[in-house]
Amino acid sequence: MAQSGIMGLLTREKERQEKAKAYYTEHYMIIYANNLRQLNTVGDGEPVHPIAVRENGEYVIPRSMQHTSSIVHGPLNFPQFDFHSLRHTHATMSAENDAPPKYLQDRMGHKNLEITMKFYLHLTEKMKEKGAGVLRKMYPLPQEKIED
Repeated sequence: MAQSGIMGLLTREKERQEKAKAYYTEHYMIIYANNLRQLNTVGDGEPVHPIAVRENGEYVIPRSMQHTSSIVHGPLNFPQFDFHSLRHTHATMSAENDAPPKYLQDRMGHKNLEITMKFYLHLTEKMKEKGAGVLRKMYPLPQEKIED
C-alpha cells in the first residue's frame, strides 16, 4: 500500500536517492559532518543523509530549500507546508523509533533538552501504543480465574 502525505513524499525521495546512488556509484557525493557539525565531502566525520540533495548527492543549501518552500507554500497553494516543519517531522519520527531525547537535542542543535521536547517532539499514535505497552508490562492485569 502506497504511503500518502509527507511520509509518502519522504519515502519516495529516499528511494530516488538510492537509485541515483546506485547509478552514480563512486561519483555520488557523500556528505559528512565533523565533530564541529560542519558539512564536508572529504570524509571528515560521520556520513549524514540530508533530505535535500541533487541527483548526484550534492547538498542543496538551505537558502535554495527556503526559496523552494516558499514556492510550494504560496504559488503552488500548499499553505500548510513550510520547510521548517520537516525538522519537527524528523525529530518526531526519530523519537517514535526510540532515538534517545538527548541524542535528538544534539542532532537538532538545541542548547537544552526542553526546546527539543516542548517544541519539536509531537505525541503520535505509535508513541501512545508503545507507552501503553510499557505500562501493560509493568502492571499486568491479573489473570481471570479459570473454573474447572
